[in-house]
Amino acid sequence: MMMEKITESLAGRIGLLTLLPFQYDEIKNLSPSIYQGAFPELVTRKYRLWFDWYASYIETYINRDLRQLSNIGDLRDFRRFMQMLAANVSQILDMTSFANQIGVSVPTIKRWISILETSYIIFLLPPYYKNFGKQITKRPKLFFYDTGVVSYLTGVETFKLYEQGPLAGHIFENYIISEIYKKELHSNAHSSLYYYRTNHGVEVDLLIDKKSVMEFIEIKKSHTFRPRMIKHLENLKQYFNNGCLLYEGETISYTKQIKIL
Repeated sequence: MMMEKITESLAGRIGLLTLLPFQYDEIKNLSPSIYQGAFPELVTRKYRLWFDWYASYIETYINRDLRQLSNIGDLRDFRRFMQMLAANVSQILDMTSFANQIGVSVPTIKRWISILETSYIIFLLPPYYKNFGKQITKRPKLFFYDTGVVSYLTGVETFKLYEQGPLAGHIFENYIISEIYKKELHSNAHSSLYYYRTNHGVEVDLLIDKKSVMEFIEIKKSHTFRPRMIKHLENLKQYFNNGCLLYEGETISYTKQIKIL
């Protein structure tokens, strides 16, 4: 509501910028940010008491900001919903499943999703299906702008819990995609981001449509390269200009069209 009043009173006289948490190239020690997030205050104090900071952040968001943004009936249900979203990060969004588990309607879930998007807590990555046929998944994938929020909501308090936990690959994928999302947004690149997945299991984690150039990106949490990691890039290479595998290992010279970084 406050933003609406500002834009109405200063229409034509202001420019609005979206500033998200730090990007990777603004952080000296990158490793903690992968699961502890990139809020400036945490980065500058070297993540001291970072879990407590997120506890305060989430409680303030739910108990104060939400009351101003929307009339949420049961804040406990909404908090549980946020925890469920975090546990399903980097996965296809199933609103019906969430509605059934919490005991609310699908329209309520849609409204809650919209609130979290407006609050810059989450963003949705739509599927790309132009020129690829009809046998594809059409639901969006769910991501958080900041991985520290995911870690807090799922109880990932230490590096060991992150590295050895069931969400390690999903948090790593969320980190990479949110970094690319921030870079595209902050640079005003006007690119469109998608994912691609067929009903037969062919999937590419990220497509960047730059109008004249199409880039396909696969993301793997692994220090060791294996050829099967890029099998979908190989199968779909006739559709893109540049392909890339982003993983935790060394850069490998592969082909001109597919890079391994």
